[in-house]
Amino acid sequence: MKNSPFVVQNLIAVGSVNMLVGDSNAGKTPFAMQLALCVAAGIPFLGLKTTPGLVLYFDFENGVEKMMELYDRVREGLGIAEDLDTFRLLYSGTRDEIASDVREGKPSLIIIDTMRSFNPDTEESNTKAANVMRWLKNLSHVNNGNGTSSLFLHHPKKDQEKHERPSLDSTGPMQHWLSFVAGASAIVNQSDTRIGFEAYESGQAEAIVRATRRGEGEFGPLKLGRIRQDQSGDELAYVQITGKSLLGQKYREALGHLPEEFHFTDAVKLLGWNKKAVSNLLRTLISSGLLEKLGKLKTATKYKKTQ
Repeated sequence: MKNSPFVVQNLIAVGSVNMLVGDSNAGKTPFAMQLALCVAAGIPFLGLKTTPGLVLYFDFENGVEKMMELYDRVREGLGIAEDLDTFRLLYSGTRDEIASDVREGKPSLIIIDTMRSFNPDTEESNTKAANVMRWLKNLSHVNNGNGTSSLFLHHPKKDQEKHERPSLDSTGPMQHWLSFVAGASAIVNQSDTRIGFEAYESGQAEAIVRATRRGEGEFGPLKLGRIRQDQSGDELAYVQITGKSLLGQKYREALGHLPEEFHFTDAVKLLGWNKKAVSNLLRTLISSGLLEKLGKLKTATKYKKTQ
């Protein structure tokens, strides 16, 4: 099989250093676990192709019992019937021990959960953060030149009253969102892919993911829901939500009132909403795949329903 330049298509390149940023208890560890198991099993991750390989997941924060339970639930949600010998959960480790594990196992991906718990120095200064990032990059060359990729989990700063962090669903550039990442800027600037993860509530969607890759631009946003166990209701794996399932009741009703083709001013008049509310609606409909722009006609943009 021809070597793929990606571990996860359009998201994690071979031999790259990547970060996943999200608030505590938002769901980024289950998201990372799902990514890890998809790579280990060689199955698509949220519709993105993966290149199968060994994954080492280093947990510095959650504990054995919690992570084993999460492993079982996500595996069930993905329909993986048996334990994977291409996935290993490891609990703690020094830089030298991790490097030894990489030399011995030659994984295609390692995950560090979280960077703060593994190495608090990354939040002290750019010099210390850059040192850790160089160490991760050097790990990519240990795997006989095949390129071990890394993904570390990290946290944003706490919101500040004067500078509130924007939502990942906003239309602004993701670089602004990344300015709220905790610690030294080097951990952002020296990452190849920066993935943002947030809790999100709209229709069936429960989380939103948006990423930016160095030199390649942005990816997403993806709106995600959770598969749940039939009897217990336990949360299993994430699935991508599209179409009307993304919409709350108010937006579904608004969509029903709009004609097949219309201008922005038509929507304002038909719905009786202010311009900001209509703009938010149209942006949501476009990101949900329910609406497309047909280009500018004189002073107004024309929109068309896609479903």
